[in-house]
Amino acid sequence: MTSIRPAQTSDAAGIAVVQVKVWPDEHADIQRIANVIEDTDHMTHVAEKNGHIVGFVDGFITRSEAGRLRWEVDLLAVHPDFQQRGIAKRMIRASGQSGREFGVILTRTLIHVDNRGSMKAFAGCGYHVQGEQCGLFVSSSDSPLLRQETEANSYLVSVRTMKYYGLWVEGKLSEAGFKVANAVRVQHNLDLAGVVIPGREAAAVRAAYSAGYQYIGQYQYWTTDICNPWSLAL
Repeated sequence: MTSIRPAQTSDAAGIAVVQVKVWPDEHADIQRIANVIEDTDHMTHVAEKNGHIVGFVDGFITRSEAGRLRWEVDLLAVHPDFQQRGIAKRMIRASGQSGREFGVILTRTLIHVDNRGSMKAFAGCGYHVQGEQCGLFVSSSDSPLLRQETEANSYLVSVRTMKYYGLWVEGKLSEAGFKVANAVRVQHNLDLAGVVIPGREAAAVRAAYSAGYQYIGQYQYWTTDICNPWSLAL
């Protein structure tokens, strides 16, 4: 039987193994994983079988520009040898329960439009598509902050994940705001600045390109009220 439990820092190496198996082109930083596990705004769960980590999920709190708390289900991974066994759903539900214990009502995740496996798992836990498809753009360039850009009305959300430390732009989407986000990223030695832009906002897409951001792919937010019994039922 595979058990789902809160992660400990000693699980960081096992989580890194799963991360590399699921995303073989990416580097896994064991110390960064351990730091995230210890972060008081995060709750990481692992799936364990016979003493080995076979999956993990990380969730954490962010705050919207209006002050609303959100539970972000950021990373979900199951070792390829253990997929299609319902482990992902059990971890999603465990993460949702942790969000509820943090006092958060809304939980969400960002899923690539081609990731059918994740869609199926989250749908099975009561999540649904929220809004239209969005383009994901990121910047990691070392561009300076210009004087005229300091007053951009951008809302920046700081995040620490197992893959990166960075900033996300929300609210008003403008070239100046995107440049401010990247400059703040450089100032604080973070890995990236990013923005999720709905497809209908063509001007914001052009602004992201003008600010030096790179297009990563098409994604959609999936959300649920974590008081929804389907999201918590085991």
